[in-house]
Amino acid sequence: MHPDTGFDDVFEMVAAEEGVSVETVRAEIARAMQDAMNSSDPAVQAHWRSMKKAGETPTPEEMFCYLLRLMADA
Repeated sequence: MHPDTGFDDVFEMVAAEEGVSVETVRAEIARAMQDAMNSSDPAVQAHWRSMKKAGETPTPEEMFCYLLRLMADA
């Protein structure tokens, strides 16, 4: 389990539904995140900068926590 949160069950469910490994699910999410981080849109870049992260690049779990907080505050 990744230490960030308890998202392992979600990754396992998606992997089972898609017929792929959890590692593949994580890799696809990471690839999509990298594409989004490369956006030149200032609003998008502001979101990435405001996201809490342990390292330079957020983990999928960190991104999901950020998105869940945004939805809760909406």
